Order: sequence, then structure tokens, then C-alpha cells
Amino acid sequence: ADNFPAFARIGDKQCHHFAVIIPEGARNVSVSLEGAPDFDLALMMDPETYAYPDVAKYISATPGSAQSLSFDTLDAGLWYIAVQCLTTVEVNDFKYGQEYSGRTDVLNGVPYSITVTWDMDGQTVDE
Repeated sequence: ADNFPAFARIGDKQCHHFAVIIPEGARNVSVSLEGAPDFDLALMMDPETYAYPDVAKYISATPGSAQSLSFDTLDAGLWYIAVQCLTTVEVNDFKYGQEYSGRTDVLNGVPYSITVTWDMDGQTVDE
């Protein structure tokens, strides 16, 4: 729902983009994605531009909706994060138009959440 991140949903092949500022001295940086089961989601990061699949420096896209990226350290500054829904429908062309089949439930959107954590001076920070 708009302006309610706790209700974020992502649909068929969509990419959602976020940004986080990693402070100087951050250690044990972790980016975690949790989504509804039985869907395939990808998690991407890049320090220079929106993290699309063809340009992201780091990608986690194993089967399933739980993805994570972990680093001992990262360069301080702005990092772009993206989530992509890899689960898609099948499109069948007919003389009267198109028909969707297969995983049509993805068209209602898949709920997910992202958590970014790091250690700073011995304490864990959550974003």
C-alpha cells in the first residue's frame, strides 16, 4: 500500500528500488530479503546506479523468496538496493487478444520486506 512499507508487494517481473547510506566504519553489513513462500525474488545492490540485473555489482537470485547479501565491509556512502520478482505468468496470444496462465497469483503482488544491518562500535544498527 502507498506509504505503508509494511504492506509492500511486488508483481510479475517488477523491480522496486531503495537506497541506504552505509556509514564510515560499518562492519558485518547484511542485506536480507524475506518474501512470501513459493515465489522467486532477486536482491541486488550497486554503489553507483539503480541496481538493475544487468548492472548490479552484487546479486542474490537463488530459487525462493529469501535472499541475502553479506559483507565484512562496504565502501561508505549511498548504496542502491533493488528487489525483482522473477516469478511470472505465461502469456498466450489468441486472435481475440492475450490470455494469462500459470502463476497468475503473482499479478496480485508478492509481499516482502528488506532489512539492512551493520555493526558500529560494537552495536548492531537496523535500517
